[in-house]
This record gives sequence, C-alpha cells and structure tokens, in this order.
Amino acid sequence: MKFLKTFGQVVLTTKAAKDQSALLIVTIISLIGFLWGIKIRRLGLPEATLGSMFNYLFFQYEVWMCLLVVGLTFGSLFFLKWFKDSFDSGAVGSWSFGWRHVIVLSILVAGVTWWGAHFVYLGFPLSMDEFAARFQAEIFAKGLIQETLPPQLRPYYGAITPLFTYYHPAQGTIMGAYLPVHALILSGFIWLGDGLILGALFTAASILLLYSIVRTWMPAQKQMATWAVLLMVTSSQILINGMTYYAMPSHLFFNLLWLWLYTRSDKRCFLLLPWIGALAVGLHQPFCHLLFVSPFMLRLALRKEWIKVAYAGLIYSAAIGFWLGWTLVMSPSGTSDVARSLFMLPHSQQFAIQFMNLCIFINWIPFVVVPLLIIVLSRSRETDTFASDLLAGVFLTVIFYFFFRYNQGHGWGYRYIYPVLGNIFILAALGLHLADKTVIWKKITVAALLFSLLVQFPARCYEVKKIAGMFKQPYEKIISMDADFVVMDVSTSWYAQDLVRNKPDFSNKPLLMFGERISAEQLEQLSRTGRIIHMDVHGLEDIGLKPVHEK
Repeated sequence: MKFLKTFGQVVLTTKAAKDQSALLIVTIISLIGFLWGIKIRRLGLPEATLGSMFNYLFFQYEVWMCLLVVGLTFGSLFFLKWFKDSFDSGAVGSWSFGWRHVIVLSILVAGVTWWGAHFVYLGFPLSMDEFAARFQAEIFAKGLIQETLPPQLRPYYGAITPLFTYYHPAQGTIMGAYLPVHALILSGFIWLGDGLILGALFTAASILLLYSIVRTWMPAQKQMATWAVLLMVTSSQILINGMTYYAMPSHLFFNLLWLWLYTRSDKRCFLLLPWIGALAVGLHQPFCHLLFVSPFMLRLALRKEWIKVAYAGLIYSAAIGFWLGWTLVMSPSGTSDVARSLFMLPHSQQFAIQFMNLCIFINWIPFVVVPLLIIVLSRSRETDTFASDLLAGVFLTVIFYFFFRYNQGHGWGYRYIYPVLGNIFILAALGLHLADKTVIWKKITVAALLFSLLVQFPARCYEVKKIAGMFKQPYEKIISMDADFVVMDVSTSWYAQDLVRNKPDFSNKPLLMFGERISAEQLEQLSRTGRIIHMDVHGLEDIGLKPVHEK
C-alpha cells in the first residue's frame, strides 16, 4: 500500500502538480490514440487483415471517440483554468440521492439493459466466451454437469466441438472450459426462459451495493455516493455489458457484495465474507476476484487481525484448491501448458495493446473518471487505508494483465478491468471530493455524465447492434439450411470459427463442423448418413462473412 502512495506522490509531484494536469494527461493519451488510429486507417487495410476483433473495433470505432475525448478534456481544461473557485454552484451544490432515488434508478437500468439485450445485442451470444457460458448453463439447466456426446458422433468430435468447450474422449462427455459458477447461476434464468435477465439484474444490484458501500464508508459525505452511482449508471461499459452473457457483470456484483460485507461492522457479515469470495473465485476465471481481494486480505494481516486472517485464509485456500481440482478433473488435458502460454514478459506488441486498452477504458466510461483517479493519486496522503486498498486492487489488475500475452478479442470497453469498476467509481467520487475548485469539477462531471449518456451510449448501441448483426445474420442463414451437416472452411473467413456452434446434446440440425478438422474419409462416411453442405470461402462470403485477406 505504501508503495502505491509513494508512486503516486513522486509521479504526480513532477508531472501533474495541479489538478489541471490530470485532464491534460487524458487529453494527450486520447490525442496519441487518435493520431495513431488515423495513421493505421490511412493504410487502407481491410478489416480481416487487422487480425483480431480487438484491432478491428479499435481502429473502426475508438479512433473517433478518442477525438471527441480530446475536445471534451481540452475544453474542460480551459474551463477549469480560467474560472474561479467561487463559480456559482448552481444545481450541483449539495444535493444527493436517497435510497428511493437509487432503487428507482437501478430498476430503470435493469429495464434498459434487459431491453437492450434483446433489441441492441439481438439476444445473440456474440463472443465464444459468452457462448461457452450459455453452453454450460444449458447443461446445468438439464440437471447435468457434463453432456454425453452421442456414440455415432464421437469419431467426429474434433470437427463438431465448439471453441472454449472441452471434450473428454475416455468418457465421451463435453462441457464448457471455464469455471462453472457463472454458468450455474445463468442456468436458473435459462430454465425460466431468458438467460439475459441475469446481466440486467446483477447490474441493477451492483448499483445498490455501490451506493450502500460509499454511504457506509463516508457517512458524512452523502453526495459522494450519489456521484459514484451516477458515474456507474452512465457508463457505456456497464450498460452494454449488462446486455450480454459475459461473466463480467457477475464478477462486478460478487466483488461489490464482498466489499459491502467487508465494510459492515457486523461479525456475521465477516463470517459470510470468504464464502462469497469462494463463489467469486469459481465464477469463470479465478484471477478476477483474487486480484481484487488481495489488498484487503493483506490489510487484515497488517492490522494483526489474525483470527480473521486465519478464517478467511482457510476458506480461500480450500476454495482455490477445490476449483483447481475441478479444472484438473473436468478438463485435465494441457491445463498447465495453456496457463503458461497465456503469460509472457512484456514486449513492444504488449505495450501497444495496453495503450489501446487505456484508450478504450477512457472511451467507454465518463471521460472525467480517469482525471479524478489521477487526483486521488496526487492526494494519496489525504486518503485512508480503504481507498488505498481499492486503488491497490485496480493496480494489481492492470499489472497482471500487462503480462497477458493476448488482447481481449471481443469486448465492450476494457473487459479485463470490469471486476474492479466498482473500485474505480468509488475512487473517482473520492477524487471529486478531494479536488481543488470542487464546484467547477462537479460542473465538468455533469458535462461528462450528459455526454456519456446522450452521445456515447447511443453511439455504442449502434456499434454493438451492427457488430452483433454482422455475425448473427450469417449464423441464422447457416442453421436454416436444408442439410444434416454443414462443413465450413473457417480458416478462409474472418471469425467463421465462432459460428461453429452446436447444442450441448448435438441434437441441432444441421450440425455445424470445422472443415479443417475432418478428413475426406470421414466426409465420405457422413455422406451415407445424411446430406452435407460444404461452405468454402465463396459460400461463406455469400452469406455475409468477410474473406481473410493475406497481409
């Protein structure tokens, strides 16, 4: 914790002694992102040659958002520099939300995200992360842990098994490749008829938890909780991800629920605390919670609260062991090799990826959030240990994924930071409280909220609907074909591999297959059992999938 405070003081004393510098830093970052993006776009590269969806989304959409952020932060910088602290407080004086306001707001957000899940996101699990969660949830909804592959299809398991699922050859069973808690919760809503309700409900519940946490932490600063909630509910990253099957809203909810229990003085809350953590570790990836919770566990040790440390440590150790055992038993093949392949020492490409992630993070939340975080760093001596632990959770998450080999691929906003967005909004509200010329900063924050809600969010809805439709429409054409098997040459078309999707029991017709994973002899055998349609690059292009161009 002391390291973070020292780091913030040293950096910001030399580079951002005044609060205006926080806005200037964001202006420079966004300007570089815009200029770099324009340079890439002028090369005239087609979408497919940009490689991943991550690159495509950045150079197609984030470039122009960077330019908007430059204009907004530069204008805010001028506003902050030239107006005095006595500037009329107007409507942003001392008003604050009560519980009734927050409850109504959370219900409204739940309605917007649920509606958007069907009419913006088109009810389509776009990424394979989402598909894998729904795939496993459908298995759980049937009362099973694994689904059994029909014996007649087992010789072709390599061709019909979707990405991010695991087939156990010895048992002839298949399941999702991720840890199961998110899928288990999702299964209940799928059983009820609409799995997309989950993201909406967890998003709404996160708003209530955030408000309660800040009110408990800073009871004398009622407006801080209001600002934290407003920053959350106007964030496009929060609203759009609440429309999806991603596990990220679940991670945010469980982390905020854990934080809510942590801030209570009730001993019964602490007894429940590590059990919530145990579930959070098993949501889909263990790191999302462990990075968040580590500073708070260290704080207990520094305070020498050994009974709490021993109790929580025992349960967390058991949970980590259990989920590790689950992974080794349910998907034992190559687990350690995969884990090692995901991380490496940083190189130039990773520095570029992390800079892009930073631009994306700024572009998907109210633009004032990052400057307010910088203010918190610059005022670190004025903050308490709780703020330091929140900041440390953010710091650990950023550093951890800095060593991650790959970009996030699909994602709305910077997906890997999502589990600690609660930390970030709380800290941003604290930054607003600590800032010089607080009234003017509040005016800037109101402008950021309005821009985020009235400009950024509609633009993001347009973007998301366009991308989802880009793949849902070809998928619907494929599954409507009059055939028993559709064999797709996925390597010839951009992200065609993501459309090889079959039901967990493989009862769908046609069955979709990877053309590169099936031999001529196997195709001959299949032709005796049903009709086969083979889709090469031209066939896939005819239904709307872009061909892969050579670089």
